[in-house]
Amino acid sequence: MTDKESKERKKLREEILASFDAAEIDPQREKIAVMTRLDYRLVEFLDALVKLKIYHSRSDAVANMIKKAILAEIEVYDQIRIQAQKLDEIESATLDLAQQIHKD
Repeated sequence: MTDKESKERKKLREEILASFDAAEIDPQREKIAVMTRLDYRLVEFLDALVKLKIYHSRSDAVANMIKKAILAEIEVYDQIRIQAQKLDEIESATLDLAQQIHKD
């Protein structure tokens, strides 16, 4: 790899990662492993990104792509998260009521 190619790859990687740095996601929070299966063509694409040193690993590439996809629609995902919290509250209140009935 020539020095020019190396600089271009580094610049591309920095541009991609810079788009994620503006996000309001705390990098200090604990990371949670998520297992998935992907079509071999997607894995080949991930491997190419790793080979070009745009990402350090497949996992890094997938995590950053998911982050970018979510951040592109963050308002929608925030509403989904809020609605899911409301469902949790309703479920908890319903369980409390059911327990009261069985206590009597």
